[in-house]
Amino acid sequence: MKNYQFFSKIYDEFMGTKYQDFYEEILFKLFKNEPIKNKAILELGCGTGEIIKRFSEDNKTFGIDISSEMIRAAQKKDKITKYMIMDMADFKLPYSFDVIFCAFDSINHISSASGWKKVFQNSKKHLNDNGLFVFDFNTLEKFSSINNKTLVKNSKNFYTIISTQASRNKCSWDITIFEKEIDNSYKLYKEKIVESSFPVEGVMEMVKKVFGNAKIIKRSKERVFILAKK
Repeated sequence: MKNYQFFSKIYDEFMGTKYQDFYEEILFKLFKNEPIKNKAILELGCGTGEIIKRFSEDNKTFGIDISSEMIRAAQKKDKITKYMIMDMADFKLPYSFDVIFCAFDSINHISSASGWKKVFQNSKKHLNDNGLFVFDFNTLEKFSSINNKTLVKNSKNFYTIISTQASRNKCSWDITIFEKEIDNSYKLYKEKIVESSFPVEGVMEMVKKVFGNAKIIKRSKERVFILAKK
């Protein structure tokens, strides 16, 4: 089953705005605290477009995601950004960008280290000179910390149960969604999302081999943010 086929229904509500705010702050600082205008910006794994739409009024914005459900959700609320169904490890666009970013641990959905490297190589290929590439990922420590955990979230129209299982460098989220119908009955959806991760030092080595210039801009045990420059 495709990732986010049903989770896209509750994605915005479930994720909140914490990382949207943080990415907006990151890009603002990277451009020396000046308004971000007249830039070409691409988001990989854009989901429902909550981050990229923040820049769409003053920039040329693009978003790609492999999930058609996510792209449809993004297109409904942002008519300016150009959204496309594409694989972040194998996308080809007739444009070059000043900024490419990959948020919300989207890169963790790529299952192999060679796939991550393709994301880095493809991003560099699509960047202008001095272009910036920013991404974050869930660490192996994050996977360990949420192993065998269950999260329950209740809202007006949805009741969601997420159970996690981690093993080696992978973590799976088993998602059960009950959607409330008009007659107060519930429709049931189930889906599994699997992520992969790798040691932070190994990821940094891969990024530096591709870009030559990269650094960690924020790090915790559970999540790392990396900036690379072409």
